[in-house]
Amino acid sequence: MHRPQPRLFVLAVAFVSLLAPTWAHAQDAGMTPQQAWIDFNHYVRIARPDQADGAAKYLLNTADASLLEAVEGSGEYKDFEANTLRRALGMDALRDNAKLLAEKIQKARISRMREGDRIAADIKLLSQGARQRAGAVERLRAAGQFAAPLLLESLQDNSRQDEHPYIMAAMIAIGQPLVYPLSESFSSLEPEPMRKVARVLSEIGYSRALPYIAQVIQSGKVDPAVLSVVQTAANQLSSSMVMGGEADASSLFLDMAQSFYTKGTRGSVLDGTDEVTGQGIVWEYSDKARQLVSIPVPGVVFADVLAMRAASRALTINPQLDPALSTWLMANVRRGLHLPEGAVDPSYSSDLKSPDFYLMAAGPLRQHDVLARALSDNDPTLALSAIAALNRTAGPDALLNLNGGSQPLLAALDDSDKRVRWNAAEALVNARPTQVFDGSYRVVPVLAEALRQAGSLQALVISTDEQTSNTLSASLRDLGYNADAGRSLDDLLPLVNSRAGTDLIVFVGSAQAVEDLHAQARANARLVLVPIIAVTDAVGSIELNRKAGSFKRLIVTESAPDQLQGPVESAQALTGGKLTDDEALSYALKSLELLRKVAMGLSSGVYNVTDARNALLAAMNDNRGDVVKGAAAVLSLINDPEAQQAITAVGLDASKPTDLRVAVLGSLAESARAFGNLLEPTQSTALLELVKSSVGDLSLAAAGAHGALAMPTANVVKMVE
Repeated sequence: MHRPQPRLFVLAVAFVSLLAPTWAHAQDAGMTPQQAWIDFNHYVRIARPDQADGAAKYLLNTADASLLEAVEGSGEYKDFEANTLRRALGMDALRDNAKLLAEKIQKARISRMREGDRIAADIKLLSQGARQRAGAVERLRAAGQFAAPLLLESLQDNSRQDEHPYIMAAMIAIGQPLVYPLSESFSSLEPEPMRKVARVLSEIGYSRALPYIAQVIQSGKVDPAVLSVVQTAANQLSSSMVMGGEADASSLFLDMAQSFYTKGTRGSVLDGTDEVTGQGIVWEYSDKARQLVSIPVPGVVFADVLAMRAASRALTINPQLDPALSTWLMANVRRGLHLPEGAVDPSYSSDLKSPDFYLMAAGPLRQHDVLARALSDNDPTLALSAIAALNRTAGPDALLNLNGGSQPLLAALDDSDKRVRWNAAEALVNARPTQVFDGSYRVVPVLAEALRQAGSLQALVISTDEQTSNTLSASLRDLGYNADAGRSLDDLLPLVNSRAGTDLIVFVGSAQAVEDLHAQARANARLVLVPIIAVTDAVGSIELNRKAGSFKRLIVTESAPDQLQGPVESAQALTGGKLTDDEALSYALKSLELLRKVAMGLSSGVYNVTDARNALLAAMNDNRGDVVKGAAAVLSLINDPEAQQAITAVGLDASKPTDLRVAVLGSLAESARAFGNLLEPTQSTALLELVKSSVGDLSLAAAGAHGALAMPTANVVKMVE
């Protein structure tokens, strides 16, 4: 039966209502988050959900940091989870906003859970009852790996034995993020903490812990009291990996290192990456301080850092494990190459030297391992580092890896990246081999590729439709190519054979026609490395993409003939991208220097400089004076009339700079001394006229060439009469 309220009580409630803030205008009234939080708790506890809801709405619109400051700064409502939020969730009018507020508070607390004092406080809550434990575990899970140091410290504190079961349960609940830091500490732990951590790791069941546990077991230094627990953990983790027999720690660490390296190649996001900063977190255990220490490293090198550390552990266990050294070397070099400019890797000890130092010191076999992996991964920057080390340290036999099962340096001659090819050819020339080897015929043509100018790009257009050929050629010219068209590859082969190189083939046809063209190009030594853009229809595109793994350097497109920019950019990327003018000049001059060594017989006849003849003749028309001088110097060593005549043509050209003509006439004299006079009569006459009319250095150079050519002495008699 309803009982009427006393009149005095009703008046009191009405009076209190008049004094309550109007929450719709709370901000205008100068309300603060601290006051709103106090009011929320107060009105929930006196069962005024309408007023509490206004405070809740205000708090929901408050920044997370300000809300957390208000919640944790209130000394009056420390029990808010049990005595405020629980009650609020039971009020129909307040339930939704109370739930949102509880989530917002938890989110704010989680965002700051990496702070040591907060982690320590939540660890204490683990043994304070189910409700407190659930919230604490959730926040510790959000802290993830950053909770590991204090969790481990608590497990090592004998005065907190009663808390240890709850701490271990929380660690298992947090799971995978703790495995790496706990594993790093494992070998340094005292027997009892080691036993507990072994149980935690086995319950989490993540295989990353196995190498560390196996290393401890193999060391023979495990306390007998905990050995069975540690062995059980190893067995459990081994069974989860479907491993047979006892796990060897060095091999396990090697597998781990190679896995990290592969993930770095793929660009995978690794466990341990800080989602907030993008940095990778490396963990070490300080025996002196008896605690875990985190080391943040740039995320782009995180995989390589982890690969190095795992490989280093493998080598500590088995110093003769060569694959571990190779993995350490390639990860270290790649780490150095990928480290952003100005960035620092604090995990790399100041006692360590540069990555290239270790790569060179390791010797040719390990350098070949690095090169082989770089080629396999299509990693040109790493390949160039490996080739540079081989170039500086290896003799002929070692350079060719004759004692090894693979020939990565020879494979580099066929790499799609032109810089890799050219540097490999340089290393093979500098090795001065004394006998022909498989692939030696490729070296000189590869060097010849480097003679062309940066902007001198040559393309072949193959189509049976003349209008399509014209459209494609025009598109390519707009993209910087000199385009030559034909109805078939056979039509264009004479042109291919006569010039220094081809950069691109654009072919129009069906899927089967593309396959046939691809096979024909790959069988031609001059075209084997040239990217092919196949312009086909939708059916052909589907068919070719289905067989994509069978084709090298093939780009399939359904683009209209006048829309080639995208495919062309893809093709250029396959070959290492465009060269700058300075880069092209540097490679051209280096190539000419090497070709001159070949022409002088320093390779014991293994290489034949005439394989670069066409490229050298084309270089005599180069607009770079130094390239012309270098080409003339090489041609002067070739017994070929066209070579001597090409040199003479430049020397006689009055439009050329005097210093260039002087240098080229010097090469003409060298050619004449070696092979006699191979000039045409018209050139001999022109040279005599130059001797008569020139002055200064040009006059002396012309006279020297005249004398070396053994031209009639009567010419000189007439000049002195």
